[in-house]
Amino acid sequence: METITRNDLNQLTAFRAAACVSFFVRTHPTGAEGQEGTIALKNLLVEAESELAARGWRRTDISELLAPVWRLHEDSLFWRSQSEGLAIFVAPGFFRSWKLPVAFKTHVCVGPRFYTKHLMPLVENDSPYYLLSVSQHHVKFYVGTAEKLAPLTVPDLPLNLDDVVNRDKSGRVVEVRTGQPAFHGQEGGVFHGQGDLSTVHKDDLRIFFRAIDRALHPILNEQTSPLVFAGVDYLFPLYQEVNRYPHLLDVAIHGNPDHYTLQELEQRAAAVLQGRWKEGGALDAKLLASLAEAGTATTDVEEALRAAHEGKIATVFVAADAEVWGRRVPATGEAVVLTGPEPGAYDLLDEIAASTWSHGGRVHVVPAAEMPKGCLVAAVFRYALSPPARATAGV
Repeated sequence: METITRNDLNQLTAFRAAACVSFFVRTHPTGAEGQEGTIALKNLLVEAESELAARGWRRTDISELLAPVWRLHEDSLFWRSQSEGLAIFVAPGFFRSWKLPVAFKTHVCVGPRFYTKHLMPLVENDSPYYLLSVSQHHVKFYVGTAEKLAPLTVPDLPLNLDDVVNRDKSGRVVEVRTGQPAFHGQEGGVFHGQGDLSTVHKDDLRIFFRAIDRALHPILNEQTSPLVFAGVDYLFPLYQEVNRYPHLLDVAIHGNPDHYTLQELEQRAAAVLQGRWKEGGALDAKLLASLAEAGTATTDVEEALRAAHEGKIATVFVAADAEVWGRRVPATGEAVVLTGPEPGAYDLLDEIAASTWSHGGRVHVVPAAEMPKGCLVAAVFRYALSPPARATAGV
């Protein structure tokens, strides 16, 4: 089995050519049914040749374009080991293939760009994130992806609590030591001085966290990636009080992060983020109707397509197992919806997904049965369109 990365998908969605041919073949992990895969790919190659000929391509140019796929078709060693699905992309000067854990519906698409909707669920949860690890003794900041978590150097980031808080408000030294036994993953703390020590402790931590927030602000300003906090239970609500980054998750990694290896932090971050991604992959029909009424969402395919091309979509839901065929009108650049596949047509749902992805929006590809009230696309805009988008009937 192979993996497709976010960078791979970025390359595919950005690529444009006179003809981009995308092959999807259902295969078998054991390779025992490899002959079925080769027969299916051969049929798709014949179909692609016919489509290219209908678009006016010369036979010699068609043969040259599809030659890498024919070679793959004839490679017996290649077919001995497969996954659930095979994805192949070929265009003038471009050829890539992946054996992926997805049981694709076997089909081929020819268009000005690659068909990528089927691949997006594989990297949907691969978005980058930040992790802030805080104890009284150490402060560390990381940037992570599904592949790895790596430390990031931040200028002026406090090293620890004592690096920031050495005196109380009246200028007297406040000594902090962690000799008190910890329990349930919490750090103990002994404070020496007069007054309400619990209040002093909280005030010192707020000063500490404000210094962390100031140091992170130049790094996180205008970012949208989630920030995960790692620390003992009583630290997180205090950090939430002073934090200015709007994408701090409300669920944290609990426990003293000094006791975790980098791999353990990765695993705990993945568990926290998985819950967020799962929540982000559902859209309530009532919420969608409210957003549509306010002009900040639509279920209209053509309106969503225009907004996607203009980079106005924050989040879009598209049906995985449905197509809306259309063709761009050269004079206006608008797309006209067709009743079915025709030479030169492409799936508008795939176009919406790819354009949203290319502009940094979030894309959720879900079964049509899970779409709100049976619509095939649901796009949430970054801001209300002007003039306001009309609410779609039936939402």
